[in-house]
Amino acid sequence: MRLPCVEDDLIETSQISMQVMRKSNSKRQDAPWNHYIKQSIRHYIETVFSGITNGFQKSIHAVTYEGFLLKLQAFIFAYTLQQAFID
Repeated sequence: MRLPCVEDDLIETSQISMQVMRKSNSKRQDAPWNHYIKQSIRHYIETVFSGITNGFQKSIHAVTYEGFLLKLQAFIFAYTLQQAFID
């Protein structure tokens, strides 16, 4: 008996193909080339996220949700300028 898998259900119903990293003991292993692509994309995303969070203060004081989003956008904008002109 096969257990239902969320990944298979998403492909069948919504044509959404999830590309998740598989654990080494997974029963549904990825091809080596696919694992390499996922690993390199993940590394790039983690590097960019780390660069953005380095500009954050220890705490972001915002009274409203809109204020929080504004500060977040300012950090991302500052990171973008820094990458474009300084590096």
